[in-house]
Amino acid sequence: MISVLQQRLSSADRLKRTLAHMPCLPRRGLILELAAEFVDGSHSLNELDFAALCRRHKVPAPHRQTRRLDAKGKLRAIDVEFVTPSGRVLRLEIEGIQHLEPQNYLADIDRHNQLQISDPAVGLRLSSWTLKHEAAPFMRKLRGWVLE
Repeated sequence: MISVLQQRLSSADRLKRTLAHMPCLPRRGLILELAAEFVDGSHSLNELDFAALCRRHKVPAPHRQTRRLDAKGKLRAIDVEFVTPSGRVLRLEIEGIQHLEPQNYLADIDRHNQLQISDPAVGLRLSSWTLKHEAAPFMRKLRGWVLE
């Protein structure tokens, strides 16, 4: 369902209007929940998992899919962005397995560097494997960084 929204084949509003006429659809509640998460900025299952981890670990809700210009003037979307009470900006990219492909990995390095040059906020990267299998240590650190 998220891929339909990611690819702009439908919109969350259109999906909600359609579901309004289908009250007995199996998993209707789940689909509506996913559509709401998409509107709030989650554009992948990893980002949905991260949002749930934030709630579980009492990490303040981040801004999601924020737009930034890199050093080349290219508009980029950042998966997750926090602004700490002191005003420091902390960005996080959630990297799925596809980011380990050499072509993607090299493009990610260039993208990260171009963002850092244009706006040197703290830029973190988190693998989807860590997110699914060893999230607690990272989330404890993240909570400390975000709340400092």
